Amino acid sequence: MKKILIIALIMLITSFIYCWQSVGFKINDHYLIKDYQLPAWGYSYSVINLTGNGRFDRKDEDGKWVDEYYNFWLSPYNMRYYESEKIKYTLGTSLSLNYDYYATAYQSDISKNIERNFRLHPGFVGDCQYYVADKLFLNATISPNYIYHDRNESDNSDDYVSQTFQSDTSLGIGFGKIRNVSPVFRALRLRERVEALNKGLTLSENQIRSLADKFALYPQYVNIYDRYEKYFWGELAPILGSEFENLSIPENLYLSEIMQESIKRFQGYELNLGLDIWQYYTIKDIDDDEYKKLYLGPSLRYTWYNNFNLKYQLKINSEVSYVKYIEGDYLEESKLLLNFSNTHYYDITDRIKLNSGFTVIYNYIWFDDYKGFSLTTNLNSNLDYFIENNFSLYYQLSFEIEHVDPEIYTNVPDYSYYADLKRDQTMRFSFGCRYYFGSMF
Repeated sequence: MKKILIIALIMLITSFIYCWQSVGFKINDHYLIKDYQLPAWGYSYSVINLTGNGRFDRKDEDGKWVDEYYNFWLSPYNMRYYESEKIKYTLGTSLSLNYDYYATAYQSDISKNIERNFRLHPGFVGDCQYYVADKLFLNATISPNYIYHDRNESDNSDDYVSQTFQSDTSLGIGFGKIRNVSPVFRALRLRERVEALNKGLTLSENQIRSLADKFALYPQYVNIYDRYEKYFWGELAPILGSEFENLSIPENLYLSEIMQESIKRFQGYELNLGLDIWQYYTIKDIDDDEYKKLYLGPSLRYTWYNNFNLKYQLKINSEVSYVKYIEGDYLEESKLLLNFSNTHYYDITDRIKLNSGFTVIYNYIWFDDYKGFSLTTNLNSNLDYFIENNFSLYYQLSFEIEHVDPEIYTNVPDYSYYADLKRDQTMRFSFGCRYYFGSMF
């Protein structure tokens, strides 16, 4: 554990040493973000994510016990996004290869049980919003997944291979609009680079608006032209003006690197009322055991993004949902879920990005003969350090506490997750690297 914290501290110190080479936002004219309306635009990108993480967990039940967990994860991912005044959609495909090591030791038992798992997990997610009026929209989300799981235990007591098919679908109606304002931020970032040249140059607000329009259309140049940079910057030249014609080749390359910076910013709010449907089917090679589950219920979600300045973005997300279990072997009959979270995004420099959040989840669960609640709070932090425009190192740390109502942990069967569980304290950490292909929009 100490080694992990030392590595994270070294990453942080190294980042600050190189801060003097970075250029950050200096002028907080973020009203350009709130007032600007983007044209129809879209983008796509691919990411290869390599992660290693671990967890140390101590539980206080009738007897104390501890467990340790280590995980290695390789996950390529592709995402396509499109936005216009009439429609907005996101399509994503992923493939996950996962290996984990899990060891448990009880206070009263010297022996240690070791479990190893390998998982192959291809997935797809599609989300579409169609606006029937200015801010009134219909929404549909679908996320089918397939999971292959090979499990091996040290005592060979529970080895198996399983295959799982699951689907999460949501249909609803909503009000509001969350806009992706990344092209506007990219235009503002270009102004910061222009001023960093110390040539006495800058960009006006009209130039920033015109550049944002062009940045939004950048993926179209990539798809149409072979030498798309030549045509793209050729059309930007009249917007920038004749003052930029005398820049040297290194200075022009420094400005053009703005297209590779990682910028993801949103603005606005959405209120969504929907019906959630979740289906689950799995089969194990042990006696061909089959499990089927189906639940559905209404949900109300509210999401709000606001950029208080060019460095700081706040996201608030809240949800109220009711779940009724329709098919399958459930201990629960139904569940009421209350979820509130806030996420703070901060650009320390153009190379260092900090994301931290706080989440509270309240579950009220109805069983056959009793009912009760569980309350979970989570604190998390994520630091990204971009060594190069397309390559980053990251470190994640989270701390979670779950409190369980005595009515639940004293009544549920022994095989239930909540059996004898009064409180669960968990700390998770992970570190890894990401490589981005294509545009960083």
